[in-house]
Amino acid sequence: MPSPNFIKLNIEFDPVRLQEDLKRAEESYKKIEVIGPYNDGSWSGIALRSNDGTSEDIEAFNQGDSKDTEVLQHCPYFKEVLGQLSFSSGVVRLLFLPAGKIIGSHRDKNSWRNGYVRLHLPIVTNENVTMIIDDERKYMAPGELWFGDFSKMHSVENHSDLNRVHMVIDSYVNEGLLSLLPKEDRDALLAEEDVLIIPDELETVCEDLDKYTGFYRSKAGFPVLGKITTENNKLYITALGFPYNFAYHQTAPNHFRNMSNALKTEKDANGNPVLYFVPDDNEANKIEITLFEKLSLLDRLQWGMQALLVKFGFLVFYSWSFTMKYFYKFFKNK
Repeated sequence: MPSPNFIKLNIEFDPVRLQEDLKRAEESYKKIEVIGPYNDGSWSGIALRSNDGTSEDIEAFNQGDSKDTEVLQHCPYFKEVLGQLSFSSGVVRLLFLPAGKIIGSHRDKNSWRNGYVRLHLPIVTNENVTMIIDDERKYMAPGELWFGDFSKMHSVENHSDLNRVHMVIDSYVNEGLLSLLPKEDRDALLAEEDVLIIPDELETVCEDLDKYTGFYRSKAGFPVLGKITTENNKLYITALGFPYNFAYHQTAPNHFRNMSNALKTEKDANGNPVLYFVPDDNEANKIEITLFEKLSLLDRLQWGMQALLVKFGFLVFYSWSFTMKYFYKFFKNK
């Protein structure tokens, strides 16, 4: 039996109070376009918790400890909702999908296997708004809290005359979250999935992290240059020239994880520690990285080249998204 596409959690919230706070948020804060090739540019959001603590940072992936945005100070029920949850949340956004619009099929990296899942709390919707995961269609009523397995192919269709609004909560998997699942769904999930449970108290796992910190260079492909720092019992890894850093939670001795990527230490034939980056948790593709203390002149030149390549990559991505936006509009008008 496959793991469930949808699970309705055993907790609900007041739709009227949610809509009152929604009105406050819409009156005071700007909606930011959600960038991606699978929508026509009409999908937008306001952050309640974000990576940099601003309402305009609606990046979906969590890069570290998310911070409350100023929106929560003006929306007391939203703040109360997040405070009632028995698990740690990362990025939390209000996402708006106008009447007649769709979000095309795609996959996300959130999954039970990497300890980070996505929940939906509908605020404004009706039965003509449908979430689709692996061809299973589901209507979610206002005030209900739902898990969706968005690591599978999924899409959204808004065939209503409403601007659909959901609070979308990215959450760490812990026992508090699992306790809110109906027993039948929890049993089915645990029977089918290798669920990664992030400890509530990371101190029970953590060791001295200073040995992992410093500048690093990979030893495979293009030798990426970056830096590893530590804060709040997490390792923060950056690639110099890339505008984000990513927080790796320690899930076992010598093993750290961010989404589906791992950072781990093994020992070589002489018993010395060797640090590896494991993309998509694929041991066959793990990349050895070396740590050092200072940047040389050549390192600084490499940093500059990386920065140019990253900027070029972002230019290509946004150009593609812009092209696809007008592609959607052209064929819709047809």
